[in-house]
Amino acid sequence: MISLAILAWILVASYAPAVSVAAGEYNVRDFGAKGNGTTLDTMSIQKAVDACVQAGGGTVHFPAGVYLSQPLHLGSRTTWQIDPGATIKATDDPQDYLPPDVSWDEILSGAKRGPFLSFISGKDLTDVTLCGGGTIDGSGARWWVIPCQGRI
Repeated sequence: MISLAILAWILVASYAPAVSVAAGEYNVRDFGAKGNGTTLDTMSIQKAVDACVQAGGGTVHFPAGVYLSQPLHLGSRTTWQIDPGATIKATDDPQDYLPPDVSWDEILSGAKRGPFLSFISGKDLTDVTLCGGGTIDGSGARWWVIPCQGRI
């Protein structure tokens, strides 16, 4: 017969949410992000993400504000906590989404085809969470027409 204490432990273990191995929090503002919607916060955000990854994981925290950014790279064992009132907003400059060795002229002439850089990307990642009541805005409306012209 299973004791009540063991049964309680089994139930708690079965329903307990996964907890990050590293509990460190990396607030993007502590790394220089302004969150004012006009300052380019890419470097500050990426520094916070990279510090989190180097520490073995944790939470990258986005308090309320609008964080204008070029492409960003996720890391394993990270949680992006995007608070209500926080927006991670992609720039709308098409040049920001081209690899360094590709030009728009080559795309439009058909000499080269993509690949385009994703706004938020990662490869071979584990334990990644994007959560909170905030928004990720890819800002695609302005520039998506141009790459589509190059694919016709």
